[in-house]
Amino acid sequence: MDLKNTDRTVAVLSPDYIKSDFAASEWQAAFRDDPLGQKRKLIPVRVAKVNVAGLLGSVVYADIVGHSEKSATAILLGAISAGNRPVPDEVTPDFPGTSDGHHNYQIFFDRIPVEIERGGTIDTSRRLQIARTIASLSTNQVNLLVYALNPPDNEIPPVNAVAKDRAAALLDWTSREKIDLATIEGLVSSLQE
Repeated sequence: MDLKNTDRTVAVLSPDYIKSDFAASEWQAAFRDDPLGQKRKLIPVRVAKVNVAGLLGSVVYADIVGHSEKSATAILLGAISAGNRPVPDEVTPDFPGTSDGHHNYQIFFDRIPVEIERGGTIDTSRRLQIARTIASLSTNQVNLLVYALNPPDNEIPPVNAVAKDRAAALLDWTSREKIDLATIEGLVSSLQE
């Protein structure tokens, strides 16, 4: 496989991956082609408890350890800002990393609207408060929010960008799309529960 022609390299962070001689050359090639992560060439995803050190340890990763399949899927799709999120369906309880089928963010998933409401008015003080709240969320929570709102690719900075930059880009996009602030507030609130 020619790594130069791939759109993305997913680094599956596990003990075996970290020990692999070939894995390092793969993620380093993706990192070298996109050191700032703006093209999303390298998408590190932690799938098992492992200490990620060195240069790879400095790259922000999506962490799906201990999450249900539904949560892990949303976190991963949010990390790559994939448009056209999948339609929710039944989740099998035996997804790796979970033992009881419990969804880590079930309240959040229950509140994701099938159709995003548009036509909201712009309230700058309310928008600023939402931006601050989003910036204080964990990387996984911001990934989930991106997943729920489903912006087109490259509208939101990559997962390794500063949280306030991702929050600002998300709110700029929602303003252009005239997405109701109450929808965003409800989703953010459910992430904090």
